[in-house]
Amino acid sequence: MTSARDLIKIDIEWGMERLVRAQQVVELRPYDIESWSVMLREAQTRPIHEVRSLYESLVNVFPTTARYWKLYIEMEMRSRYYERVEKLFQRCLVKILNIDLWKLYLTYVKETKAGLSTHKEKMAQAYDFALEKIGMDLHSFSIWQDYIYFLRGVEAVGNYAENQKITAVRRVYQKAVVTPIVGIEQLWKDYIAFEQNINPIISEKMSLERSKDYMNARRVAKELEYHTKGLNRNLPAVPPTLTKEETKQVELWKRFITYEKSNPLRTEDTALVTRRVMFATEQCLLVLTHHPAVWHQASQFLDTSARALTEKGDVQAAKIFADECANILERSINGVLNRNALLYFAYADFEEGRLKYEKVHSMYNKLLTLPDIDPTLVYVQYMKFARRAEGIKSARGIFKKAREDVRSRYHIFVAAALMEYYCSKDKEIAFRIFELGLKRFGGSPEYVMCYIDYLSHLNEDNNTRVLFERVLSSGGLSPHKSVEVWNRFLEFESNIGDLSSIVKVERRRSAIFENLKEYEGKETAQLVDRYKFLDLYPCTSTELKSIGYAENVGIILNKVSGASAGANSHHNDAEADGEATQPLPRPDFTQMIPFKPRSCAHPGAHPLAGGVFPQPPALAALCAALPPPNSFRGPFVSVELLFDIFMRLNLPESAPQPNGDNDLTPKIFDLAKSVHWIVDTSTYTGVQHSVTAMPPRRRRLLPGGDDSDDELQTTAPPTNDIYRLRQLKRFAKSN
Repeated sequence: MTSARDLIKIDIEWGMERLVRAQQVVELRPYDIESWSVMLREAQTRPIHEVRSLYESLVNVFPTTARYWKLYIEMEMRSRYYERVEKLFQRCLVKILNIDLWKLYLTYVKETKAGLSTHKEKMAQAYDFALEKIGMDLHSFSIWQDYIYFLRGVEAVGNYAENQKITAVRRVYQKAVVTPIVGIEQLWKDYIAFEQNINPIISEKMSLERSKDYMNARRVAKELEYHTKGLNRNLPAVPPTLTKEETKQVELWKRFITYEKSNPLRTEDTALVTRRVMFATEQCLLVLTHHPAVWHQASQFLDTSARALTEKGDVQAAKIFADECANILERSINGVLNRNALLYFAYADFEEGRLKYEKVHSMYNKLLTLPDIDPTLVYVQYMKFARRAEGIKSARGIFKKAREDVRSRYHIFVAAALMEYYCSKDKEIAFRIFELGLKRFGGSPEYVMCYIDYLSHLNEDNNTRVLFERVLSSGGLSPHKSVEVWNRFLEFESNIGDLSSIVKVERRRSAIFENLKEYEGKETAQLVDRYKFLDLYPCTSTELKSIGYAENVGIILNKVSGASAGANSHHNDAEADGEATQPLPRPDFTQMIPFKPRSCAHPGAHPLAGGVFPQPPALAALCAALPPPNSFRGPFVSVELLFDIFMRLNLPESAPQPNGDNDLTPKIFDLAKSVHWIVDTSTYTGVQHSVTAMPPRRRRLLPGGDDSDDELQTTAPPTNDIYRLRQLKRFAKSN
């Protein structure tokens, strides 16, 4: 199996340091998109024969990225290397269900086959092929429409040919108007008009028959637009990076596939539902092909569908789905995830369920032949499969092969021994396997602890004690590695031994610890191990820390480990000596706001940036009781004028004393009449006016919108006031 680095073979004289550096980066990190983009921009300005090695390396590293295939093919088409173009289409077209790539294919067929005598047949075959593969795409409207225009533009000679043409156009229309795509409304209008031109009576019948399916497809198309919003179908497929953008894309693809699994068309055709789900999954795999979860969930869906069809009695369809499931798993282990053991195991279990044992053997052997892998887990699962399928003797043969593999670790001995004990009920064989492993992994404390656990499970005290003595006295374990075994030996003696044996083991352990600098001066801490039991300790938490011992960790070896151990240790609610520990200051969790961010939060939705939060219960109840805002149509209050009145109010310094039954008296209204409530803003200086102050000037609004003051004193009349002069003359005559 070749790695991504081995697929890069760029032989180009760039002539610029920036491009040479970009090539060196991708040779070291094959999935560096920015460096690839730098070289691509330069490659598009050069002839294809100079940069063909770059495009070949690009599509080898990103075999599912339609954008890169499209760029490569367009470069070849521009140079009219049509033979190479057809070979490129053969390599990528069927595997990559991308609408832009398929449109390019139809454009190529239209341009290159126009001069042939069989041009119309070739185009019809190309359109049928494209719609069969990509016709379910939400954005395939242009392909459907182009195909219909092409069929309607074909010349038909004779009634038979005309009827054949009408039938072909009607067949495409009827498929298109029941497929959820963007622009389905236009196709429906065109279809109705097409039927009207042929026969108005039949048109009405056809529209009634298809209208329900059309409405259903239109509804699903609208919902699909929502569920696929934000999906980037042209992202290069790279290994998981766990970035925010990648996580968002993964969630969007999951939502899209889950929606298709919910059968939005509400059809009883299980095959159609499965086809739509797998179409969405195939498009997802173009972007997330490095994510094993997508492969596994696709195979799981097909397996579940096959089982459901088997229960219904449709054995033929169930077999088709089961074969498709096997095909998905086969593709997963032959693609970029060819070293992923999880997919191998899932595939092996699936084929085991179909009783194809030879296929399973070949898969495990294929995985074991991969270089630079740890085969231990593979051997363990291989032994389990052999025992299930062919018996314990076959599993022993796999164990023999695993022992001979120098890459295997101690786990194969533990797995084989426990398999013999639990399955063949022969503890003697298990004992011999553990002894055989002890010769090879006697210096591994993990293996020794597994052996000890097995003997403890058998309740064989003497054999367990002998094993402790052999391991600790053989010299196979270094003093540092033997610490865990010594602690386990002391625990063993504390549980079943007498006091003299406990003291003896403790002294021997102390002698070993004296040679370790980390344990100097911690003799009292070592004593704790004799008396502790599970999570019970003979000292308080503070005392344990003071003697250099941490709960759940053991003896504190240094300040760093001691600090971390102390942080992780739990505090007893009641101290043994009755001393109360001073609690650390903690925040008031009741005042903390839950973090519930939204990507499109409107400004001011919450005091903290980046999130929208629920209303308090009281406010939520009030908002629920109030009518909606659009129900209020006035009158509207001018807040500025209202506050201007508030600012000019002159309230009394002390309120009157109430003396009525209802705490009110009519005198309060008399007082209100006598108080000048509106303050004269022209003389207002911030000091409260008395109730006997001069009344303020009244303000009137001029026609132009300006204010005018009416002074208390009268102004002189104008000299040319004719009306006033006449009144004065009348007054003089009457006198």
